[in-house]
Amino acid sequence: MNRLNHNDQIYLSELLTQCKFSTRAIFYLETALNEDFDKYDIDEVWYHVQMFLVSVGNVSKMLYSNPSKKSLKKYVDHHSEIARSHNLPELDFKNELLLRNYYEHYDEKLVDWLEGTPPNVAKMLNNIGPIDSFIGGMSFSYLKHLDTSSKILHLLDRSINLSDTYNKLVILEEHIEKILSE
Repeated sequence: MNRLNHNDQIYLSELLTQCKFSTRAIFYLETALNEDFDKYDIDEVWYHVQMFLVSVGNVSKMLYSNPSKKSLKKYVDHHSEIARSHNLPELDFKNELLLRNYYEHYDEKLVDWLEGTPPNVAKMLNNIGPIDSFIGGMSFSYLKHLDTSSKILHLLDRSINLSDTYNKLVILEEHIEKILSE
């Protein structure tokens, strides 16, 4: 018999859903990247990247709200209590949230990148492949780059390792599934 109060059960179920959306997006991203390079569907790859960032950003926000915002104190307290009372593993998804936030002001980021990149530097928008596989001697500026050899996602000056994030999500998923099944 499940001894969770109803609100916690709903909250943890939604947290689990967001974890699953994140891991599913990484799975589909890996599937898209396993195709021959010439067959990449660039839009499909970046769609799954964006879906991943939205859902993993939700995981981060559901676990840790920003305590510096006074209007969010009730949420910080709620999230802390959920994590404490259910002994959720202490996993850091803050960098993933920062990458998700990149899309909040996408128009501004795009214009600043376009205007701020020196004319002698090649601009790369939706780049996929090993970051060191491009023409030697040229300088590049990447708005978005997915390094297929290291599984590192770069958005401007921020990056995350998708394999590390996937592993954290699986740990959290397994823990929540255990809680919900008790």
